[in-house]
Amino acid sequence: MANDLKEWEQFFLNLETKFSSYNFKNQMEVWLQAWCENFLNDIVGEIESRNIIDTGALKKSFTKGETDNIWIENDAGLTIEVGSENPYAAAVNNGHKTCPVGVAERWVPGRWSGNGFIYDRSAKTGMLIKQQWIDARPFFTAVERYASKDFAEDFSKKLDEWLDALWS
Repeated sequence: MANDLKEWEQFFLNLETKFSSYNFKNQMEVWLQAWCENFLNDIVGEIESRNIIDTGALKKSFTKGETDNIWIENDAGLTIEVGSENPYAAAVNNGHKTCPVGVAERWVPGRWSGNGFIYDRSAKTGMLIKQQWIDARPFFTAVERYASKDFAEDFSKKLDEWLDALWS
């Protein structure tokens, strides 16, 4: 029994030495930032695949460092919150009315190109939008759903890689 305990004690001492030299916190920060940037790229891809109308601000709001983007790291550097503060993002994801409450219709400047409408605030042409409900196109919810499942699996694989690198 005493020999077994000494072997375990030696094992944990070896582990402590290897972990301190590997700088896991830094490795984790780098991996987590890359994972979150991929998450944002997946959201932009989902916006494109659903053909969601975007004047440019929607996709940019899911790019780190752009207007309306949320990228918050806590003091320990191991928690990152990502997303968008663009009100249009929430409206498209959750569904919305086409006009403010109490407004029956509104004018949107722009022009038609094929089957699509191109918003242009300086255009003299445009379209009249009547009040109606636009169904949700849950691009963010969809990516968040599969990403939350993938995160644990991806992290587990990465942790295995780090451990393999330590012991080889």
